[in-house]
Amino acid sequence: RSPEVIFGSGWNSTLDIWAVACVMTEMLCGRQLFPAAHDGDLEHFAYIEKVIGKFPPSVIHGSKSQSAFDCFEVSTGKVKVD
Repeated sequence: RSPEVIFGSGWNSTLDIWAVACVMTEMLCGRQLFPAAHDGDLEHFAYIEKVIGKFPPSVIHGSKSQSAFDCFEVSTGKVKVD
């Protein structure tokens, strides 16, 4: 899922670009860019952060999903690691 979907911030054409990029990467590399998360949003965010880096604070604070917001350390913007 794209970050917009997980954060509950709605979606537009950027979601399509995200999806196409993920599919193209899978076709070219023969594996998923972001493997299926078995432990929910926290694991999925960790995969994304590992590839693209830290999420911008504006994205985190703009989250309409409390569970998505709770996946981050507010002071650093990094995904919480248990």
